[in-house]
Amino acid sequence: MLARDATTLWEHWNYSANTFSHNHPMFGSVSQWFYNWLGGIEPDQDAVGFDKITLQPQFLSGVDWVRCTHRSIRGPITCNWQRQGDRVRLELCIPANANATLVLPAAGRLSAAGGEAADADGVERMAPRNGHAAFRLASGRYVFVFAPSN
Repeated sequence: MLARDATTLWEHWNYSANTFSHNHPMFGSVSQWFYNWLGGIEPDQDAVGFDKITLQPQFLSGVDWVRCTHRSIRGPITCNWQRQGDRVRLELCIPANANATLVLPAAGRLSAAGGEAADADGVERMAPRNGHAAFRLASGRYVFVFAPSN
């Protein structure tokens, strides 16, 4: 691409004289996977300007930590996580005038400052979502520990 003075990503890796469009972002969206899957940051289906957020990080085998911040119009949305032995430490930030639904595997325990997360300020346990545990989070900063059950 660079040898042909490309200024954008092409629809395919090799140059072709019979392809009329060489301006296509199909190889440029891999970074979105990091935010939406590993970090789990997505707007809810009925969100307006990220006023309602879903946080559903994926704790993949072989990945020990993720640092993920999306700069929304309302402010930064952060979903960082790090393995600590058999547990996962979560650092979350929900901007002002927004709320989030934290979705985690149902087989596990979420705690905050040594107690149940649902007892922490700004946290409310919700009905399960597609077989996963769900928690409503008000705007603010949170530190949780998730202990998966085996």
